[in-house]
Amino acid sequence: MAREIGKARSPSGPAPQKANLGTNRANRDVSSVRRGGRITEPAVVTRVKRLEGALKRWFDVLVAVPLIVFISPLLISLVIACAISSRTMPLRAEKCVGHKGHPFWRLRLVAPPPEAGGIARPLRQFILSGSAARLPELFNVLLGDMSLVGPTPLNRADLDRYGEMRRYYLVARPGLVALWEVAIPSVIGWESRIAFDRDYIEKWTFLRDLRILTLRAGRMRARL
Repeated sequence: MAREIGKARSPSGPAPQKANLGTNRANRDVSSVRRGGRITEPAVVTRVKRLEGALKRWFDVLVAVPLIVFISPLLISLVIACAISSRTMPLRAEKCVGHKGHPFWRLRLVAPPPEAGGIARPLRQFILSGSAARLPELFNVLLGDMSLVGPTPLNRADLDRYGEMRRYYLVARPGLVALWEVAIPSVIGWESRIAFDRDYIEKWTFLRDLRILTLRAGRMRARL
């Protein structure tokens, strides 16, 4: 580290460019992700500013912290049980595109493989049938990579499917819960998902976020 700092301070040689190579490459990646135009409609621009405001962020933190404390025993138990029963890594980090194109690592709980026997089978059914796989994403919400409500997190390849409509994805933090999940709680095509993401951004209000969370919570209770 000291040797690299010394090179960066040297008045000769290409060391400063080398020191910034990783940062420049990351900036180019973010810029390429952002391509697709900007939202210019005045009413939507106003909603985006509110969407990015302190109210939504503070609400995320105030909800995420007690939820993490509450579900931590369950999450730890699931991780240990999955690791012992299936001998596989129960946690996975997926690289996704976040707010304004910045990448982040989305945390997920991985269900035991189908061939695993014993206690792994009911664990697999529990994780896949509900929202247990998303529990680690609460840490992403706490860190500010995600929000409680927003577009479903996408990787770079999936974001390319949005084309110019990616601007409606990039202006918000990806969500633990998406609008399409409560509107059509089943597998939908990309065109429908893009339409729901756009509708979420164009009609965003804090009260609508609360309604989405309430509907999602009600459906989770119905499955128990």
